[in-house]
Amino acid sequence: MGASQAVGGDYVCVTTSEEPKRHTEWTFDGEAICVPTVSATGHGHASIKRIHYVSGKFSAATITVVMMKKKNVDIYVPYVYHYLFAHKDELLVPLMRGSANVSLNDVRLGKLRIPVPPSIDEQKRIVDKVVQARLNIESLKKQLTLAELNFDKEFSELRDSF
Repeated sequence: MGASQAVGGDYVCVTTSEEPKRHTEWTFDGEAICVPTVSATGHGHASIKRIHYVSGKFSAATITVVMMKKKNVDIYVPYVYHYLFAHKDELLVPLMRGSANVSLNDVRLGKLRIPVPPSIDEQKRIVDKVVQARLNIESLKKQLTLAELNFDKEFSELRDSF
């Protein structure tokens, strides 16, 4: 499905956009990591700006590779997502080919190997720490925004008092 065919609906539709779109149909069911197959920065430049983790029923644009866990593999999919996200420039960008339309394909992506802690519990512990750190950052950003607004208000009142 082309990204422009997402017409709204009940199901997530993963594209190369930062925020997923919505669609009336789904083609996948389960946990997956969706990786764009085309460069995010344009003609002739190999770069991947974002990858997506999705769970449940969803569809994906044809310009993404959908990576799903094999049934016989004992792995925590969010661990793989966070690892790929943290190392996308070192792991994914070198797999992109082309001089004009730089792209990645599922064959090259399928050959990618990443280190995985042996236990699911360890994988979950690592993901929990990353998620908690990200939540802390977001909380601090909100506090900073509020402090800046408060400062602007107080400074404005100070200026107006003269």
